[in-house]
Amino acid sequence: MEAGDERGLPRHPVIDRAMRTIVLRRARRPALLAGAEIFERALELNPVQFDAASGLIAQDLAAGRGPAARSRAQALVDRAPNDAGLLTLAGRTNFMTAQFADAEKMLKRAIDADPSALEAYSTLGQVYLQQRRIEDARHEFERRSSLEARPVSSLTMVALIYQMQSRTDDARRVFEQVLELDPKASVAANNLAWIYAENGGNLDVALQLAKTALSALPDSGEATDTLGWVYLKKEIYGLSITTLRRAVQVAPTNATFQYHLGLAYARSGDKDRAKSTLQTALRLKSDFDGAADAKRVLEGL
Repeated sequence: MEAGDERGLPRHPVIDRAMRTIVLRRARRPALLAGAEIFERALELNPVQFDAASGLIAQDLAAGRGPAARSRAQALVDRAPNDAGLLTLAGRTNFMTAQFADAEKMLKRAIDADPSALEAYSTLGQVYLQQRRIEDARHEFERRSSLEARPVSSLTMVALIYQMQSRTDDARRVFEQVLELDPKASVAANNLAWIYAENGGNLDVALQLAKTALSALPDSGEATDTLGWVYLKKEIYGLSITTLRRAVQVAPTNATFQYHLGLAYARSGDKDRAKSTLQTALRLKSDFDGAADAKRVLEGL
């Protein structure tokens, strides 16, 4: 896991697109608001239409209408109380408006509804970090896991917290426990693949784990990036480039994904594409994990 980049925590693609509109510059807001009628019309046809609901919530947040955004999210959850995607969206909305207790409650419900709700894990971790409660959170999930017959989601959260604390060996151990309970657990498979690839583990096993994660999360930029990174580690440059291109297509503003693709181009000998892609990564974010290496590779091209 790369500190700070939510490695292995793929986002629901619709939530990701909607939430990115929150940071739109003021000059672009008229275009954003122009879609409100379309979103409202879609909700008239289907009150829990995810794209439309996400778009309207993003508009409310972009305009500083936090209470309206929370109210809209709560109304969705009231209509579909066991929908992990809607619960995650509500949790994310509460987090974005600093309603941390409500965010925690919604995100825990999302994880209960769907143990592979990756955005829920990611956001719950952010909630705890924001409140400086990371140790309390780990102890809580450890306690919860001891009471469950098959604690896949609780142990997954324990391992993710270890990753946030850079306790990689502990994270690896617990992710391995999760996969013993459920060999198809997508979060654990993705994160363990990354750990193996980054820390001298068996790359053949990492490859199988990454494929397992992506098969469960075919639209995930994070899972796609992990698979592409493992291919790169195995020096299978053609598949690495193809896979990492897909990750960049899913999340073109993710500097880490651009950096990985740039490295793949560089190692395959395509200097022009490597240079362009690495420059894009550094323009997107000058201090992402790997930025120093990106600069070093650029200097050598």
